[in-house]
Amino acid sequence: MTTPIQTPPSQTVAVIPAPKREIRVVEDDSPLAYIMDTAKFEHCYRIAEAMSRASLIPQHLKGGTKEETAANCFLVVNQALRWHMDPFLIAPETYSIQGKLGYQGKLVAAVINTRAGLAEKLRYDFSGEKGTDNFSVTVSGRFEGEAEPRTVSVNVGQAKTQNQMWTKDPEQKLVYTGSIRWARRHAPEVIMGVVTDDDLDAVKEQAMIDNMKQVKSPVFTGPTPPGLPEPSVVAPEPEKPRRNKRTLVEEPLDQKPVEVQAEPATNPVAVSPPSVPVAPPPSNETPEAALLREFLTLAKESNISDEQLIKFLLHPKQRWLKAPQSKINELSGTKLTLLTKAWKENREEFTKRVLSHQTT
Repeated sequence: MTTPIQTPPSQTVAVIPAPKREIRVVEDDSPLAYIMDTAKFEHCYRIAEAMSRASLIPQHLKGGTKEETAANCFLVVNQALRWHMDPFLIAPETYSIQGKLGYQGKLVAAVINTRAGLAEKLRYDFSGEKGTDNFSVTVSGRFEGEAEPRTVSVNVGQAKTQNQMWTKDPEQKLVYTGSIRWARRHAPEVIMGVVTDDDLDAVKEQAMIDNMKQVKSPVFTGPTPPGLPEPSVVAPEPEKPRRNKRTLVEEPLDQKPVEVQAEPATNPVAVSPPSVPVAPPPSNETPEAALLREFLTLAKESNISDEQLIKFLLHPKQRWLKAPQSKINELSGTKLTLLTKAWKENREEFTKRVLSHQTT
């Protein structure tokens, strides 16, 4: 007996229709109508995308991705709609400054003449000597319905920057700068605070000044040129030794020295070493002899006699020399090195210490 094949019941797939996209149409002639009108907004974005595909657009409009480039171009399209101008003609006249889109002064001057509601175009009256900082321009513009024009004056000295146009063609540069200043004072709603090339020049100059402030002045280490005074050299303050640490003379230098009776005038403490003529060392002098000569020279410059020096070396607190009949030249090279270094690092303190150990 054959078992009939059972066919599974057919399944019905429910297809949910996609929600219809709302198309918003705004019947408005204001400059912001395209932002609220879906069709106009998408059409403006298609214009921005077409601009973004061009290889000749300015470098500052090119972003890291295609979407960023299109968005940058949309900023140009947006401003062009506000000014009722061709966005493809505006794009080459833009630049980037501190994250903002800037516009050339000649473009802004054209916008003012066409969109500021003037009865006639701006008038420019020049005065002063051309080529000097006193060369100036007075910009005059009369609005429709007003009898008197409004004016703004600016001279080269007030506005010039490192821009070469101030040298090559200062008259034309004054026209652009004067127009921008006139609009910012009398028609700010037209340019809406857009950044211009004058702002870019000012930012560059300020950055240059800030960089110069960070550069340290070079230190001249060569000989002083003839006719100039020798530079004053400030001796560095000797470093104070740490407490509870033995010094090279086996006593902490920060310990208060023992008060002693004043010595006769023949042995004053020399704060500043007198000029003592030093004989040239012999050609066959050994390192030990040179070290001893340097040690004795320090004593002579500090007005310390050989007898006082021996008393210091034999003092019970020092014990640099042990036998009473010892001589200075019997000091070992190691001891001479330690004593000479300590004396050179703090001559005044070491001299006081020698004088304070004169009693046995």
